Formats: sequence, C-alpha cells, structure tokens
Amino acid sequence: MLKWQKGEPFAPIYVEISPTDLCNQNCHFCYTDYIKHQGKSIPGDLLIKIFEDLGKAGVKSVQVQGTGEPFINKSLPDAIIAGYETGLSIGCGTN
Repeated sequence: MLKWQKGEPFAPIYVEISPTDLCNQNCHFCYTDYIKHQGKSIPGDLLIKIFEDLGKAGVKSVQVQGTGEPFINKSLPDAIIAGYETGLSIGCGTN
C-alpha cells in the first residue's frame, strides 16, 4: 500500500524553485512582466539549506527556474552542489 493511502508523510518527487525574481534581460515577451520584478531573492544560506533538506527528505529532482534569471542569485552554484551531494537530480532554466 502507498504511503499516502496509509496517511504517512511522503516527499514530492519533483520541486520547482525560483531563487530570485531579478533578471538581466528585458524581454518584451516575458511572461513575468506583470509582476514588475521586485528584486527579491532567497538568501544564500537558506537556499543551500533548502536544497540539502529536499534531498534528505527524499525529493528526487529539482527544476531551478522561475520569475527571474536563477543564476543572478550568487548562492545557486553552492546550493546545486549541496543538493547534488544529497542525491538530487537538478535541472536549470536560464537565459
């Protein structure tokens, strides 16, 4: 019987993360224009902890993308390494 059928906690298989809403492009067709990029980013230490915790919880894969250019968050490479070390499969959408 599956964990969810037993009422047991379980991790999602896949998670999407947007490390920042900042972008270094000004694409006229961007789907995020309506949010008027507010300059918000996940703090570096928290981003790294999120990736570590996702892997430890049993999440299988993470897609890094979202409402801005992910690599503007300078902690993303360290977070990717931390997640990889816990067994995450990680993909990135970038410009």
